[in-house]
Amino acid sequence: IRAAIDELLKDLLLKGCGGNYSVKDVERVYGVNNPELELDEKHSIEMLLNGIFPCHLLKGEAGTKVLDINWDRYEHDAKTPALPNIEAVFSENDQGKLTIDKITVQFRGKDKQEYLPGNEDFKKGLYLLNSSAVVRGEVDSHLGKGHIWCEQASMAVFRNLKENPVAKLLKPHLREVVLINELGASAIFGEEGVLNVSALTTGGIKENLKDILGGMNWK
Repeated sequence: IRAAIDELLKDLLLKGCGGNYSVKDVERVYGVNNPELELDEKHSIEMLLNGIFPCHLLKGEAGTKVLDINWDRYEHDAKTPALPNIEAVFSENDQGKLTIDKITVQFRGKDKQEYLPGNEDFKKGLYLLNSSAVVRGEVDSHLGKGHIWCEQASMAVFRNLKENPVAKLLKPHLREVVLINELGASAIFGEEGVLNVSALTTGGIKENLKDILGGMNWK
């Protein structure tokens, strides 16, 4: 409840500026998180586990873990081919930290390419891994689970939870979900949406969302 109250106070503080607030005002109210990210193995793993794509790693051979991002089922824009399938293999070191063994990349209709740590082109493999993971994370986790699924939860909370301690905790977080989704219908995954800058067409995005939402537990 305390966390929800804090967010309400932050919103009220900004609204008290009459809408005429600067970037500095937003940073002062909400704080600044600007880590010095680099294109390297450490930061790529950190973003995969805690940022751009909260992924589920599969069990691989000899105790390895595998990240598989496959776009074969979804329609691509022929003019924007840069969305490859990715298979990244990880091992766990003595400190319990993940390290990358190899990254396998395959563009649609092309042969597979392997990128290994220590090779000159490894950063290219990291770049392709990060790029594909960003799109997967945005479509699956952010848009699908964070917005569309959360809208169903929001509707259920406001319809069924009235004078309830749980409602006091949830409602501040859910109060604008439906409004954001309505405004974002075109701004996020429509023809002019931000997700449409990737190689996925709007049809491909919708098919991806159907698969993600169809596999979730709605109880």
